[in-house]
Amino acid sequence: SSTMGNVFSIEDALYYLAKSENKRPWELSIAILGGGELGEILQEHFSAQGYKGGILDVSFKRRGGVELKQSEANSCALDHVDFVINLLPKGEDFLNSGIINFLRPSTSVIDFSRPRIPREMVQANVVMGNRVQRPGMRFAFTLPGDWKKEEIPACSMPSILASNFGVVEQNVTKFCLAARQAAFGTALASASQPVT
Repeated sequence: SSTMGNVFSIEDALYYLAKSENKRPWELSIAILGGGELGEILQEHFSAQGYKGGILDVSFKRRGGVELKQSEANSCALDHVDFVINLLPKGEDFLNSGIINFLRPSTSVIDFSRPRIPREMVQANVVMGNRVQRPGMRFAFTLPGDWKKEEIPACSMPSILASNFGVVEQNVTKFCLAARQAAFGTALASASQPVT
């Protein structure tokens, strides 16, 4: 399953961005836009670490598109939110949902959509959350969009860890620890020294 790699890439992107805030997890709030299985796993995983926040309710329109539900819970979740994790299918869904009306310039959006959110259309800081890297490793296939050769799709991580390191793990916390021990990290960080 690609889920563990996706969770790791979002978690490591969040850690990387949170360093600049100089705050503890319980001082930061997260809103997960979208949901499904990945959203539920992320919510449970991050709340166990002390982060505040949860999944934002959206409704999918019959003719396509997504709408942020107007609710007190959504309004409270977006009030002073530090991070938004976008799990909506397309970047244009994020724009059409109406969430950009609630975001502050200091909010960081970890985008998991394809095609991505057009950064120039959003006042907040938007970064890709589905890319990881490992020193000395590159992805051989050409991927559409603005992928760099050292960026590895997060969904491929479970296969890479299983085939190269013998790691087959279904526990999120243990998987993330094993990925870090194998020198994987968010592609948001600059590449470090090659692994010897």
